[in-house]
Amino acid sequence: MPVPLAASRSPPLVSISERDLDLILLTAIHGSAAFRAVLVKKLSGMVIAEFVGARRAVYGQEGETDLLVEVRTESGERLAITIQVKIDSSFQPKQSERCRSRGEKGKALGQWDRFLTCLCAPRRYASLYVRIGDWDHVLFLEDAAEDLAIHDEPFASFLGAAIRQTAEEYERDGHAAGLKATAFWMRYADLCRHEFPDLAMSRLPPVSSSNDLRPRFLANILPADVRLEHKAWNGFVDLAFQNRDMRELVQKLGDLLPYELNISSVRRTAILRAAAPRLVAVDPFEPQIAAVRASLETARLLAEFWPNVRGRMGYDPKPGAMPEPLGRFPKLAANWLSPRRLLRG
Repeated sequence: MPVPLAASRSPPLVSISERDLDLILLTAIHGSAAFRAVLVKKLSGMVIAEFVGARRAVYGQEGETDLLVEVRTESGERLAITIQVKIDSSFQPKQSERCRSRGEKGKALGQWDRFLTCLCAPRRYASLYVRIGDWDHVLFLEDAAEDLAIHDEPFASFLGAAIRQTAEEYERDGHAAGLKATAFWMRYADLCRHEFPDLAMSRLPPVSSSNDLRPRFLANILPADVRLEHKAWNGFVDLAFQNRDMRELVQKLGDLLPYELNISSVRRTAILRAAAPRLVAVDPFEPQIAAVRASLETARLLAEFWPNVRGRMGYDPKPGAMPEPLGRFPKLAANWLSPRRLLRG
């Protein structure tokens, strides 16, 4: 049995995000047949006859699956397990239902015979959220770390220590950070509602994230595959087009964009991105009010830009959409789109 890392040693990573944890678990599933067997047995009660594969960040119409594990059991059944990994971020609306919908769709398409949904989180975090949604199983990070530690494999001690570190950090800081973040986002939403009502900000979850919360705007005006969202932790406001290539945005919008906007892409999403002040939700709200207002002004500018984008990208107007050409703030938008600020070929 591997010897656990000494308590006096530094943790394996300075900090661990949910995406880091996704990769750590994916590495463990692919790299350790023993860990994989224990995981599938624990969640399904079945023995693996064949490991079909495991993938991270699997996208579909229903949204993103953090981890998708596929095996064939001894009975010949092809089994899929969708795993939603959470550290301290809030749940999106109907997240467990979307995981279940993903599984049902894959079953209908003949991709697998049966599926299970799993929430993977620190024990105390899971105790807060296990009632939100209908999960087949809950996997505690602390248990996953122990399952790795019992296997005599070169990387097991590192991965186990990293998972244990994540759980311990949440045990120490998670609840306090969650309370601070929830209070911060309540103030943010209140300011937006009173000073930027035209942005029609979507409702926030009752318990908010310290890091990953992304306030959305104009959800009832924009097409279903277009999102205007504020990535406050990263310092961006994005107008994101799902299942679009960034080259299409360059081709159709390149001569229209002001210098303040960049075109980028994340997986299958093309993005018009504007920089905004970075917000820290676990810090007090009052000193960040100016930064919040500046961020919401940036979101408003992108909202004003949407009518110009809509036609070029081939979207039909929605009832209640802002009028052409520049919405409800023509002077502000006209200044922002002045000729001297346009990109030149």
